[in-house]
Amino acid sequence: MLPPRSVLYIGCVGRDRYADILASACRDAGLRTEYRVDDAQPTGRCGVIITGNDRSMCTHLAAANEYKLDHLRSPPVWDAVQKARVYYVGGYHLTVCVPAVMALAEEAAGRDKVRPGSFFTPVGASVLFRSPPTPCPPQPGKNEPRTDRPPLTPTPRPV
Repeated sequence: MLPPRSVLYIGCVGRDRYADILASACRDAGLRTEYRVDDAQPTGRCGVIITGNDRSMCTHLAAANEYKLDHLRSPPVWDAVQKARVYYVGGYHLTVCVPAVMALAEEAAGRDKVRPGSFFTPVGASVLFRSPPTPCPPQPGKNEPRTDRPPLTPTPRPV
């Protein structure tokens, strides 16, 4: 679908075999990686249970909690950030490194780039709806409500 290594995956990993497994899987999938390596924390892990169309995840972020803005601003990473057309930020980053999320948001807003994110996860929702809220600048032209389809409404699920 996209040329190899045209998608950059960044984050923080430990110096361990799980980081090697992750890097290898990303390489095999054609992704470029730029990891910050933390010597004190192990690479995070996530267990997933899938039943039909439902999933449940249990995550231990570990080294992912150690991501820092200086890594994002490092020349090879920031150069890729500036060249990118779309950014995706997972919801947990709002609890890890808000300055990095803000730097991406400001870059996106300043250059009219797309920045979707998974803010409607339990982690994202807990951060977005706490008081005071985490500041995220609006993205001009991208935040207007969609008029080409009806609004999404939650579907009640049996317990």
